[in-house]
Amino acid sequence: MKTAVLPENQDKSTGESKKTTKRKWWVAGILSCLCSGLGQVYCGRLKRGIILFMIPVMLTFVLVYSILLAIRLPRFFFLITLPHFFIIAICVELFIIIDAIIIANKYKDSYQTKPYNKWYVYLIVIVIVQLGVVPMLKSFRNDVIQAYIMPAESMAPTILRGDFIFIDMTAYSPKSPTRGDVIVFYSPEHRKKFAKRVIGMPGDTVEIRKKEVFINGKQMDEPYKIHSDDRILHGSFVPRDTYGPIIIPVEQIFVLGDNRDKSLDSRIFGPIELNQVEGKVARIYFSWDSVNWRIRCNRIGQTVQ
Repeated sequence: MKTAVLPENQDKSTGESKKTTKRKWWVAGILSCLCSGLGQVYCGRLKRGIILFMIPVMLTFVLVYSILLAIRLPRFFFLITLPHFFIIAICVELFIIIDAIIIANKYKDSYQTKPYNKWYVYLIVIVIVQLGVVPMLKSFRNDVIQAYIMPAESMAPTILRGDFIFIDMTAYSPKSPTRGDVIVFYSPEHRKKFAKRVIGMPGDTVEIRKKEVFINGKQMDEPYKIHSDDRILHGSFVPRDTYGPIIIPVEQIFVLGDNRDKSLDSRIFGPIELNQVEGKVARIYFSWDSVNWRIRCNRIGQTVQ
C-alpha cells in the first residue's frame, strides 16, 4: 500500500491547497521605503521585519544625542564626526531596502502567503507608523536639537543669509539665557522664529544713543555688530539709533540683531518673554551663497558666538 505524498503547497492537516503567489522586488522596496522592515514582512520574514523596524527607531535616539554632543566639540572633531552620522543613517536605510529586495527576489516564482500578507495589513502598519511613530520621533528630535536656515541678514556677520544652523534645544533647561547668547525664539505676533542676540537681562536699564548700546549707564563692547548706514536717526517713531532708556521687566530679555541697521528686534517689538526662547544657536553646519551660487566652505563648522 503506497503512501500519498501531498504537494508542497498543500496543508498537511487539512489537505487543502495553500495559496501561492509571487513576491515582487519593487513592491518590497517601496514598502521598505514607507516603513522600515515592512518589505521583509511582505516576504514572510516577520521577526526580521520587526527587528529591522526597531533598528532605525533606536538609531534615531542615538544619532540625535550624538549630534548634540558633536556641536559642543571643537570644530575639527565636529567636521569629522557629523558626516559619519549621516552616512551611518543612510547605510542602515539602504541595507533594509536592499535586504527586502533580495529576499523578494528569492520568491519571484512561488511564495506561500502568510495570514498577515494582506494589503490592508500593510496599509494599517504604514498609517500607524506615519501618523504615530514618525511624529513621536520628530517631536523627540525637536526637543533636543533643531536645524534652521537663516533667511535674512539681520544677524550678519555672525550668521549670514543661507547659513544652516543647529539649535541646541537643551541649552536653557533649566538655566536661562545669558547676555551675549545668540538665541532662537518664537514670536506669536509675527508667527515665525527669530535669531537674535541677548543684550538686556531682567532688571537692566537699556538705552541706545547714536547707535551705541548702554546697559545700566555703561557702554557695551560689541565687536560682533555692524552698521550699514552712517546716518543717525532720531525720534520715538524711528527707534533704530535712539532708544530708551527702559527697564527690562522680570522674566523678559532685550534682544538685538548684529546687523543693527537691518534688524527687526526689541527696538520695534520690545523685550520678549523668557518662555518664548526655544534654544541657543550652536553651530553652522552648512552655508550656501545664493547670490554667487557657491558653498561657503570657510563657514561650515563654525561655532556661533
